[in-house]
Amino acid sequence: MKAVVEALRRQPTFNAVWTDEGLMARRRVNLGVAVAVDDGLIVPIVRDVDQLSINGINRAVAEVAVRARANRFRTDDFGGGTFTVDNTGWFGSNLTMPIINVPGGGHPHDGGDHEAPGGPGDVAGRRPSPSDP
Repeated sequence: MKAVVEALRRQPTFNAVWTDEGLMARRRVNLGVAVAVDDGLIVPIVRDVDQLSINGINRAVAEVAVRARANRFRTDDFGGGTFTVDNTGWFGSNLTMPIINVPGGGHPHDGGDHEAPGGPGDVAGRRPSPSDP
């Protein structure tokens, strides 16, 4: 999540919405965090995540996840998200269809770390380099 926050700082147009007047960059970074619950998936918001350290982000995500799984939401757990993150890669998936929670600006997908087709160390589509042994 910290990498997403840093990317949004460097490229504020990704933390934006399209309006009748054009692209409007958002000042606040409020990340929606996909949380698996017994009967599906819910996306509570971590507010002003760009103001948090890595440890602060971890604590904030853990807090909203615990509340989501216990069905003990607060009013400010929803609405106002500017970007959504998930980690469906731990399911072993390599193809999913993220949904952008409008008016959120985007939803990157972490498809996990999968072994390349040729085995460990192989890179699909890699061309030999003159410096290869």
